[in-house]
Amino acid sequence: MPHRRLPGEYAGEDIYGEYVFGETAQRQYLAKPVFKKLRRTIEGHEPFDPAIADAVAQGVKEWPWPTAPPITPTGSCHDRR
Repeated sequence: MPHRRLPGEYAGEDIYGEYVFGETAQRQYLAKPVFKKLRRTIEGHEPFDPAIADAVAQGVKEWPWPTAPPITPTGSCHDRR
């Protein structure tokens, strides 16, 4: 009988992918033509077009990370409240 995974069995599974510039963020922060080209690349329909690289980078820069904890220069996260 296969092992049944229980909720919370894997460390971090509840936050995995939470801070990712995924499809929802891409749709909101990229111009429609850039979004469509990027999605076609991600889905494997066409190679990455370097002409959209700057627009994608700008979209990522503008995308807020509202709930991410601050990261120290050593790379650790600490809630400093």
